[in-house]
Amino acid sequence: MQKSIVFYLFFILISSLNNIAAQDIKFFNQRPIKNVFIGIGGDGGMGSINQEKLRLMSFELLMIQKIGLGYSKQFVGDSLYGNYISIPANLTFAIGKRNHMFEVGVGTTIFLNLKDPTYQFCLYPIFGYRIQPLKSKKVFFRLCFMIPSNLDFDTYFTLKNTNTIFTPISIGIGRSF
Repeated sequence: MQKSIVFYLFFILISSLNNIAAQDIKFFNQRPIKNVFIGIGGDGGMGSINQEKLRLMSFELLMIQKIGLGYSKQFVGDSLYGNYISIPANLTFAIGKRNHMFEVGVGTTIFLNLKDPTYQFCLYPIFGYRIQPLKSKKVFFRLCFMIPSNLDFDTYFTLKNTNTIFTPISIGIGRSF
């Protein structure tokens, strides 16, 4: 008799925990999975249009894959010279509760020169803060800091050898879907 009572109580406990977990998973699956935003500075050069795909790893962890298309110029002496198309690509992880998250990862950008058949490649770590909405069609904000290995430390905003403009701070604002 006591074994059956313990079994029924255990069964009721497991059923109620399963019901609570199902509610959390339902809320968890409602997060937006894409961001489209405009970035100023940073990995896209002077400016870029970016798209991110968010993969929900857990309640407090997102894996983020980003690709974009941007524009930059070459800085020669005291004047701007040469136009570059930039293609930034990042893989980051966002850690945090609710919509305030700390972001860390790696990124790379290819700068394609429009006048000559040359390019500039840079690889960098990314550290940042993001406000990631919990519902679709809401405003998204991102502030990141990145230092590429080939940053010219005499100016702090150009890359070595080609003097392509690269600011170490990036601000992004856009929309989640």
